[in-house]
Amino acid sequence: MDLARFQVDLGDVEEVLGKCEFYITSSIQNELKSLAGRRGKKGVMAKAALKILERRGVKVLEIEGKTDEVLFELGRKDFLIATNDSKLRRRLKEIGKRVMYLKSLKRVEVE
Repeated sequence: MDLARFQVDLGDVEEVLGKCEFYITSSIQNELKSLAGRRGKKGVMAKAALKILERRGVKVLEIEGKTDEVLFELGRKDFLIATNDSKLRRRLKEIGKRVMYLKSLKRVEVE
């Protein structure tokens, strides 16, 4: 949802990383769909995020499990994980994996 909330352009991400494919897990997609059905700011942001993901052709990975654990395992398999979750970022960095996040909630960083 931060994708829409902070107006992150996936084209900006490609400027940092080069041409790449984007993926989302089914659990995150389902969470966005659930939030999109609600009223208020979160619902609006979730709808906007889903539209951005659809428009960019982001692929859905059908993987069961808790979202953070699924993302951690994908990171171990050399997927670059995008998250603002500090705990997950730290865990991935501890095993030598790069992580993408929004620095100061304004620009995309990879470390």
